[in-house]
Amino acid sequence: MVKWWVGRAKDFEDGSFNEFRNQFYDAWKSDWIGYNSQHAQTSGLVAYSALNLSKQKTQTKPLELKWNFAVISPRIAKIDNGTLVFPTKLSRKARIKLIVKTPHQLVLLEQAYNEHWKIG
Repeated sequence: MVKWWVGRAKDFEDGSFNEFRNQFYDAWKSDWIGYNSQHAQTSGLVAYSALNLSKQKTQTKPLELKWNFAVISPRIAKIDNGTLVFPTKLSRKARIKLIVKTPHQLVLLEQAYNEHWKIG
């Protein structure tokens, strides 16, 4: 979904994140039917930030997504019994089993489950 926003960034002149999102939101809704609007907000913000579009006028390089990460809004994801759970379409949810391989990963999973830090 982030790549979708990156593809649209070529047609974006300059402006705030709200202007970026609003310019393409109707197209997003027609391309991603049934998805929660929070996905548009989060993926659009990731693309806008990663491409540094707020400073686009001063950039001479072509747009290139350089970050290799995942961002999950705390409003749409939770950890339940060692599984990352988040809504996808309508009333469906995706579940990703988190496999703990090191003691450090176990500590991070326990901290997330106990809400010591937020995902996102």
